[in-house]
Amino acid sequence: MIVSVIMPVFNAEKTLLESVNSVLAQSLTDFELILIDDGSTDSSAVIAQQLTAQDQRIKLLSQANQGAPTARNHGISQAKGRYLSFLDADDRWRDDFLIQMSQALKRAQQDFAYCGWQNIGTQQGEPFVPPDYQAMPDKKLKLIQSTRWPIHAVMVNRKLVIENGMFDTRYQTCEDFALWLRLTLSRNIVRVPEVLAYYVHHQHGQQTDNRAQILLDHFQIQQDYFKQHPKLASELGRAQLIQLSEGHLYTQAMTAYWQGDLMAARQVFRHLMKRRYGKIKQWLYMLPSLLPIRLHQQLLALKRGH
Repeated sequence: MIVSVIMPVFNAEKTLLESVNSVLAQSLTDFELILIDDGSTDSSAVIAQQLTAQDQRIKLLSQANQGAPTARNHGISQAKGRYLSFLDADDRWRDDFLIQMSQALKRAQQDFAYCGWQNIGTQQGEPFVPPDYQAMPDKKLKLIQSTRWPIHAVMVNRKLVIENGMFDTRYQTCEDFALWLRLTLSRNIVRVPEVLAYYVHHQHGQQTDNRAQILLDHFQIQQDYFKQHPKLASELGRAQLIQLSEGHLYTQAMTAYWQGDLMAARQVFRHLMKRRYGKIKQWLYMLPSLLPIRLHQQLLALKRGH
Protein backbone atom coordinates (compact mmCIF):
# COMPACT_ATOMS: atom_id res chain seq x y z
CA MET A 1 0.00 0.00 0.00
CA ILE A 2 1.34 3.42 -0.98
CA VAL A 3 -0.36 5.87 1.40
CA SER A 4 -2.20 5.86 4.71
CA VAL A 5 -4.39 8.95 5.13
CA ILE A 6 -4.89 9.89 8.79
CA MET A 7 -8.05 11.89 9.64
CA PRO A 8 -8.97 12.83 13.24
CA VAL A 9 -12.71 13.37 13.65
CA PHE A 10 -14.29 15.42 16.41
CA ASN A 11 -17.84 16.78 16.08
CA ALA A 12 -17.44 17.12 12.32
CA GLU A 13 -20.88 15.97 11.18
CA LYS A 14 -21.29 19.00 8.87
CA THR A 15 -17.95 18.65 7.06
CA LEU A 16 -16.79 15.04 7.36
CA LEU A 17 -18.44 13.69 4.23
CA GLU A 18 -16.97 16.38 1.99
CA SER A 19 -13.46 15.82 3.37
CA VAL A 20 -13.74 12.05 2.97
CA ASN A 21 -15.03 12.48 -0.58
CA SER A 22 -11.94 14.53 -1.46
CA VAL A 23 -9.89 11.47 -0.47
CA LEU A 24 -12.11 8.97 -2.29
CA ALA A 25 -11.87 11.13 -5.43
CA GLN A 26 -8.08 10.80 -5.59
CA SER A 27 -6.62 9.58 -8.86
CA LEU A 28 -4.26 7.37 -6.86
CA THR A 29 -6.45 4.59 -5.48
CA ASP A 30 -3.89 2.53 -3.53
CA PHE A 31 -4.52 4.09 -0.13
CA GLU A 32 -6.24 3.49 3.17
CA LEU A 33 -8.18 6.20 4.98
CA ILE A 34 -8.07 5.87 8.76
CA LEU A 35 -10.75 7.85 10.58
CA ILE A 36 -10.16 8.34 14.32
CA ASP A 37 -13.30 9.39 16.18
CA ASP A 38 -11.98 11.49 19.05
CA GLY A 39 -14.96 11.16 21.37
CA SER A 40 -17.44 13.05 19.18
CA THR A 41 -20.78 13.97 20.76
CA ASP A 42 -22.60 14.63 17.49
CA SER A 43 -23.38 12.17 14.69
CA SER A 44 -19.80 12.03 13.37
CA ALA A 45 -19.24 8.46 14.57
CA VAL A 46 -22.45 7.27 12.89
CA ILE A 47 -21.47 8.94 9.61
CA ALA A 48 -17.97 7.44 9.84
CA GLN A 49 -19.40 3.98 10.46
CA GLN A 50 -21.62 4.31 7.39
CA LEU A 51 -18.62 5.32 5.31
CA THR A 52 -16.63 2.26 6.35
CA ALA A 53 -19.49 0.08 5.10
CA GLN A 54 -19.40 1.78 1.70
CA ASP A 55 -15.66 1.53 0.98
CA GLN A 56 -13.31 -1.12 2.34
CA ARG A 57 -10.37 1.29 2.17
CA ILE A 58 -11.92 3.29 5.04
CA LYS A 59 -11.16 2.15 8.59
CA LEU A 60 -12.61 3.57 11.80
CA LEU A 61 -10.86 3.82 15.15
CA SER A 62 -12.38 5.29 18.31
CA GLN A 63 -11.00 6.87 21.46
CA ALA A 64 -12.13 9.06 24.33
CA ASN A 65 -11.62 12.74 23.56
CA GLN A 66 -7.89 13.44 23.85
CA GLY A 67 -7.22 15.90 21.06
CA ALA A 68 -5.95 15.74 17.48
CA PRO A 69 -2.28 14.88 18.25
CA THR A 70 -3.24 11.76 20.20
CA ALA A 71 -5.82 10.82 17.57
CA ARG A 72 -3.25 11.10 14.81
CA ASN A 73 -0.78 8.97 16.76
CA HIS A 74 -3.51 6.36 17.24
CA GLY A 75 -4.07 6.30 13.48
CA ILE A 76 -0.35 6.13 12.71
CA SER A 77 0.04 3.14 15.02
CA GLN A 78 -2.46 1.21 12.88
CA ALA A 79 -1.31 2.49 9.47
CA LYS A 80 0.18 0.18 6.85
CA GLY A 81 1.10 2.54 4.01
CA ARG A 82 4.64 3.40 3.01
CA TYR A 83 3.76 7.08 3.30
CA LEU A 84 1.49 9.11 5.57
CA SER A 85 -0.66 12.10 4.74
CA PHE A 86 -2.88 14.01 7.14
CA LEU A 87 -6.24 15.58 6.43
CA ASP A 88 -8.52 17.14 9.02
CA ALA A 89 -12.24 16.43 8.83
CA ASP A 90 -13.06 19.86 7.42
CA ASP A 91 -10.30 20.30 4.82
CA ARG A 92 -9.82 19.04 1.25
CA TRP A 93 -7.32 18.00 -1.38
CA ARG A 94 -7.16 18.41 -5.13
CA ASP A 95 -7.88 15.06 -6.75
CA ASP A 96 -4.22 14.55 -7.74
CA PHE A 97 -2.72 15.30 -4.32
CA LEU A 98 -1.76 11.72 -3.48
CA ILE A 99 -0.35 10.86 -6.90
CA GLN A 100 1.68 14.06 -7.26
CA MET A 101 3.14 13.89 -3.76
CA SER A 102 4.00 10.18 -3.86
CA GLN A 103 5.57 10.45 -7.30
CA ALA A 104 7.66 13.43 -6.20
CA LEU A 105 9.01 11.42 -3.26
CA LYS A 106 9.73 8.43 -5.47
CA ARG A 107 11.56 10.50 -8.11
CA ALA A 108 13.70 12.28 -5.53
CA GLN A 109 14.16 9.17 -3.39
CA GLN A 110 13.39 11.24 -0.31
CA ASP A 111 11.07 10.91 2.68
CA PHE A 112 9.35 14.28 3.10
CA ALA A 113 7.40 16.38 0.59
CA TYR A 114 5.26 19.51 0.89
CA CYS A 115 3.10 21.43 -1.58
CA GLY A 116 1.18 24.65 -2.09
CA TRP A 117 -2.15 25.40 -0.44
CA GLN A 118 -4.98 27.89 -0.27
CA ASN A 119 -7.41 29.19 2.35
CA ILE A 120 -11.03 28.95 1.24
CA GLY A 121 -14.34 29.72 2.93
CA THR A 122 -14.75 32.62 5.36
CA GLN A 123 -11.07 33.61 5.05
CA GLN A 124 -10.57 33.21 1.31
CA GLY A 125 -6.93 33.76 0.39
CA GLU A 126 -4.66 33.71 -2.61
CA PRO A 127 -3.03 30.40 -3.59
CA PHE A 128 0.35 30.06 -1.88
CA VAL A 129 3.29 27.85 -2.77
CA PRO A 130 6.01 27.81 -0.07
CA PRO A 131 9.58 28.45 -1.18
CA ASP A 132 12.02 25.70 -2.10
CA TYR A 133 13.71 25.46 1.28
CA GLN A 134 16.11 22.76 0.13
CA ALA A 135 17.68 25.18 -2.34
CA MET A 136 18.26 27.84 0.31
CA PRO A 137 21.68 28.23 1.94
CA ASP A 138 19.89 29.22 5.18
CA LYS A 139 17.36 26.39 5.06
CA LYS A 140 17.66 25.57 8.78
CA LEU A 141 17.08 29.17 9.84
CA LYS A 142 14.00 29.52 7.65
CA LEU A 143 12.45 26.29 8.91
CA ILE A 144 13.20 27.04 12.56
CA GLN A 145 11.45 30.36 12.18
CA SER A 146 8.39 28.85 10.50
CA THR A 147 7.38 25.95 8.27
CA ARG A 148 5.01 27.60 5.84
CA TRP A 149 2.70 24.73 5.00
CA PRO A 150 -0.33 23.30 6.84
CA ILE A 151 -0.44 19.71 8.04
CA HIS A 152 -2.52 18.53 5.09
CA ALA A 153 0.05 19.79 2.56
CA VAL A 154 2.59 17.09 3.52
CA MET A 155 3.45 13.51 2.64
CA VAL A 156 6.07 11.73 4.73
CA ASN A 157 7.59 8.29 5.15
CA ARG A 158 5.65 6.43 7.86
CA LYS A 159 8.70 4.73 9.40
CA LEU A 160 10.46 8.08 9.69
CA VAL A 161 7.55 9.55 11.64
CA ILE A 162 7.45 6.58 14.01
CA GLU A 163 11.23 6.65 14.54
CA ASN A 164 10.98 10.32 15.50
CA GLY A 165 8.29 9.90 18.12
CA MET A 166 5.21 10.87 16.08
CA PHE A 167 3.26 13.92 17.33
CA ASP A 168 4.19 15.37 20.70
CA THR A 169 0.95 15.31 22.70
CA ARG A 170 2.18 17.99 25.11
CA TYR A 171 1.18 20.53 22.47
CA GLN A 172 -2.46 21.00 21.54
CA THR A 173 -1.60 23.43 18.74
CA CYS A 174 1.41 23.53 16.40
CA GLU A 175 2.24 19.91 17.19
CA ASP A 176 2.90 19.43 13.48
CA PHE A 177 5.52 22.22 13.56
CA ALA A 178 7.32 20.36 16.36
CA LEU A 179 7.40 17.18 14.28
CA TRP A 180 8.47 18.97 11.09
CA LEU A 181 11.46 20.45 12.91
CA ARG A 182 12.58 16.98 13.92
CA LEU A 183 12.10 15.64 10.37
CA THR A 184 13.25 18.39 8.01
CA LEU A 185 16.33 20.14 9.37
CA SER A 186 18.78 17.29 8.92
CA ARG A 187 17.52 15.73 5.67
CA ASN A 188 16.59 16.73 2.15
CA ILE A 189 12.97 17.70 1.58
CA VAL A 190 10.99 17.95 -1.64
CA ARG A 191 8.75 20.77 -2.78
CA VAL A 192 5.82 20.09 -5.12
CA PRO A 193 5.18 23.57 -6.58
CA GLU A 194 1.43 23.13 -7.06
CA VAL A 195 -1.56 24.11 -4.96
CA LEU A 196 -2.94 20.72 -3.98
CA ALA A 197 -4.37 21.34 -0.48
CA TYR A 198 -7.25 23.53 0.70
CA TYR A 199 -7.66 24.85 4.23
CA VAL A 200 -11.39 25.38 4.74
CA HIS A 201 -12.29 28.18 7.18
CA HIS A 202 -15.64 28.29 8.95
CA GLN A 203 -17.24 30.97 11.08
CA HIS A 204 -16.18 29.48 14.41
CA GLY A 205 -15.02 26.44 16.31
CA GLN A 206 -11.66 25.87 14.65
CA GLN A 207 -8.33 25.47 16.34
CA THR A 208 -7.07 28.51 14.44
CA ASP A 209 -9.57 30.67 16.36
CA ASN A 210 -7.14 30.78 19.30
CA ARG A 211 -4.48 32.89 17.66
CA ALA A 212 -2.53 33.79 20.80
CA GLN A 213 -2.26 30.17 21.90
CA ILE A 214 -0.99 29.15 18.47
CA LEU A 215 1.67 31.88 18.49
CA LEU A 216 2.80 31.05 22.02
CA ASP A 217 2.87 27.29 21.35
CA HIS A 218 4.94 27.92 18.21
CA PHE A 219 7.38 29.95 20.32
CA GLN A 220 7.55 27.28 23.04
CA ILE A 221 8.27 24.58 20.47
CA GLN A 222 11.22 26.64 19.23
CA GLN A 223 12.52 27.04 22.79
CA ASP A 224 12.16 23.31 23.45
CA TYR A 225 13.98 22.49 20.22
CA PHE A 226 16.89 24.77 21.13
CA LYS A 227 17.16 23.09 24.56
CA GLN A 228 17.17 19.65 22.92
CA HIS A 229 19.84 20.73 20.41
CA PRO A 230 22.34 22.85 22.36
CA LYS A 231 25.01 22.45 19.69
CA LEU A 232 22.76 24.07 17.08
CA ALA A 233 21.77 26.80 19.54
CA SER A 234 25.44 27.51 20.21
CA GLU A 235 26.23 27.67 16.49
CA LEU A 236 23.41 30.14 15.89
CA GLY A 237 24.37 32.42 18.77
CA ARG A 238 22.15 34.35 21.16
CA ALA A 239 21.32 37.22 18.79
CA GLN A 240 20.14 34.93 16.02
CA LEU A 241 18.18 32.74 18.43
CA ILE A 242 16.30 35.80 19.66
CA GLN A 243 15.64 36.99 16.13
CA LEU A 244 14.24 33.59 15.12
CA SER A 245 12.04 33.16 18.19
CA GLU A 246 11.15 36.33 20.14
CA GLY A 247 11.65 38.46 17.04
CA HIS A 248 9.35 36.27 14.97
CA LEU A 249 6.80 36.19 17.80
CA TYR A 250 6.80 39.99 18.02
CA THR A 251 6.29 40.30 14.27
CA GLN A 252 3.31 37.95 14.40
CA ALA A 253 1.86 39.83 17.37
CA MET A 254 2.16 43.11 15.50
CA THR A 255 0.33 41.59 12.56
CA ALA A 256 -2.49 40.62 14.93
CA TYR A 257 -2.38 44.12 16.45
CA TRP A 258 -2.83 45.95 13.15
CA GLN A 259 -5.46 43.47 11.99
CA GLY A 260 -7.54 44.37 15.05
CA ASP A 261 -7.03 41.12 16.96
CA LEU A 262 -6.09 43.03 20.07
CA MET A 263 -6.81 40.19 22.51
CA ALA A 264 -4.24 37.96 20.83
CA ALA A 265 -1.68 40.75 20.52
CA ARG A 266 -2.04 41.68 24.20
CA GLN A 267 -1.37 38.13 25.40
CA VAL A 268 1.75 37.86 23.27
CA PHE A 269 3.01 41.32 24.19
CA ARG A 270 2.72 40.48 27.88
CA HIS A 271 4.66 37.27 27.33
CA LEU A 272 7.42 39.12 25.50
CA MET A 273 7.67 41.79 28.19
CA LYS A 274 8.10 39.11 30.86
CA ARG A 275 11.05 37.88 28.81
CA ARG A 276 12.35 41.47 28.62
CA TYR A 277 12.37 41.39 24.86
CA GLY A 278 12.60 44.46 22.68
CA LYS A 279 13.85 48.00 22.45
CA ILE A 280 12.08 51.23 23.41
CA LYS A 281 10.18 51.44 20.11
CA GLN A 282 8.75 47.95 20.59
CA TRP A 283 7.90 48.56 24.23
CA LEU A 284 5.86 51.60 23.19
CA TYR A 285 3.55 49.18 21.40
CA MET A 286 3.65 46.50 24.08
CA LEU A 287 3.22 48.53 27.27
CA PRO A 288 -0.44 49.49 26.63
CA SER A 289 -1.30 45.78 26.85
CA LEU A 290 -1.05 46.26 30.63
CA LEU A 291 -3.95 48.72 30.48
CA PRO A 292 -7.61 47.72 30.63
CA ILE A 293 -8.77 46.49 27.23
CA ARG A 294 -11.07 49.47 26.59
CA LEU A 295 -8.26 51.99 27.06
CA HIS A 296 -6.04 49.94 24.79
CA GLN A 297 -8.76 49.85 22.13
CA GLN A 298 -9.08 53.63 22.32
CA LEU A 299 -5.33 54.08 21.87
CA LEU A 300 -5.36 51.80 18.84
CA ALA A 301 -8.28 53.72 17.34
CA LEU A 302 -6.34 56.98 17.77
CA LYS A 303 -3.28 55.53 16.02
CA ARG A 304 -5.37 54.28 13.14
CA GLY A 305 -6.99 57.68 12.89
CA HIS A 306 -3.60 59.18 12.12
